[in-house]
Amino acid sequence: MRRCLIVAFAVIAAACTTAGADDTPTTRAADVAMTTSTLPAPPSIAPTVPATADTAPPPPTTAPATPPLDRGDSATLERMAADLAVALDIGPHPAGGDADREWSEYIEAQLVDLGLDVSEEEVALPTGHTTRNLWVTLGPVGAPHVLLGGHHDSVEVSPGVDDNGSGVVVLLELARRYTEAPPEASVTIAFFGGEEVPTGYEPSDHHYGSRLMAARLADAGELPDLMVSADMIGVGDRLLGVTYMEGADDAARLLAQSAEQAGVPIDVISRGDISDHEAFARAGVPSVFMWRPDNPAWHTAEDDHYEPALLLEDLAVLERFVALAPEWLRNAD
Repeated sequence: MRRCLIVAFAVIAAACTTAGADDTPTTRAADVAMTTSTLPAPPSIAPTVPATADTAPPPPTTAPATPPLDRGDSATLERMAADLAVALDIGPHPAGGDADREWSEYIEAQLVDLGLDVSEEEVALPTGHTTRNLWVTLGPVGAPHVLLGGHHDSVEVSPGVDDNGSGVVVLLELARRYTEAPPEASVTIAFFGGEEVPTGYEPSDHHYGSRLMAARLADAGELPDLMVSADMIGVGDRLLGVTYMEGADDAARLLAQSAEQAGVPIDVISRGDISDHEAFARAGVPSVFMWRPDNPAWHTAEDDHYEPALLLEDLAVLERFVALAPEWLRNAD
């Protein structure tokens, strides 16, 4: 019941902004969680009118039509704010714990509510616990395959609103949109478990979920054509497209083109194994890490806020990436 209340009472994120040090509007997920306004019905959707006949009508032979998704900025931010309020309420959710399971169950419930078939696999951790990967695939079978992923775990001390609640909620919003208007590409949206290093382990002890998925897909001959890791994209104006070491930069160049079309400045750089694109890049998939690096609250208890306008930018960039991918891949061949 607590979760339902939070989702029901989470309202327009932009109305809950506070000015940061650089006067960039930010929203604290706590402000959204504590709001007690009722979410208004979108003005474009007529309210349901109860039947007034003396006898009840026969049951419908088909399911009622789902109201069209309101893609206006305000409605989009309301949905993402509601998702992030849940993450904050759950609190720190390191991989393998009860909070990690609770957050992943919320993600799964959102996907199921869209009528999607959710796949999952158990991910073993060096701590002796397990977490899981979740994913859905939308779009035509046999079309160019794009994998968009983001990890759902946080470090032990952090509520993880930016790292990586921001990536999760943007991917959830893409799933909502693609359910209503399927993309031309075949798109897998994945939520990885176990990206963060467990407390007390070595820096290389990470990316368990993405490494498992990449290995499984490689063994089956089903690796995607392109991969994007959306990780920590809710704070800081500087957007980066990060390749793994000196691997193929195809995905990074396409991300840069997508950002340019969306009017979002972006720089392309190379780094090591700092996000879930690493395993796919090592398997030969053109992969890129979409990242906003300038969050001083990263991996701390203060990672409890985000900048709403940036989530809209991220969403626009990823939508363009998917839209451009089929022609990009045809030309690459």
